[in-house]
Amino acid sequence: MPARYVYGTIEVPADKLMNWVGGVTKIDAAQSLLGQGGIPNVGVITGGKINTIRMEHVWVEAYVDYTTSRGEINKIPNTWIPMDASYKQYIFTQGMVLARTQMC
Repeated sequence: MPARYVYGTIEVPADKLMNWVGGVTKIDAAQSLLGQGGIPNVGVITGGKINTIRMEHVWVEAYVDYTTSRGEINKIPNTWIPMDASYKQYIFTQGMVLARTQMC
């Protein structure tokens, strides 16, 4: 299956980015983490606050037979489909509290 890397600029909603980098609660902290990792980024301000972050990114695209089979069978490829496994959202849960009990 033909595949390629794509390098470009993406815009990620601020709340999604904060989750993506580990669940920080301030957009400045998320931008700082990106910068420490060598990822150039810029906050895009709308309505007086940062709503999205624009940054450089690399992802993979595969050339698949999408129109007729949604990629299930790759007989005659016709569409480059972006596949970005790096952009995941996490659900953080509180750890368990194990009460110490006395055994009789």
